Amino acid sequence: MIKVKTNGKDWKVYRDGEEIGFVLPWENYGRTWYRGTIIYGLIYSSSFETLEEAVKWIENKSLDLTRPAG
Repeated sequence: MIKVKTNGKDWKVYRDGEEIGFVLPWENYGRTWYRGTIIYGLIYSSSFETLEEAVKWIENKSLDLTRPAG
């Protein structure tokens, strides 16, 4: 189960109690964007228009990275 917790500045994304990524808001041309980031040896990051999109991307990307190949 995915849970999102915030400290007021950013959001940490957890699956079954384990942190799988985080989301940082940033402003560009008067709009707020959300950068979803996960770290599995390498840093994977992508920007989204909503927090929900960023969390969904983290959830799916983390599953892709931890799924056995083949």
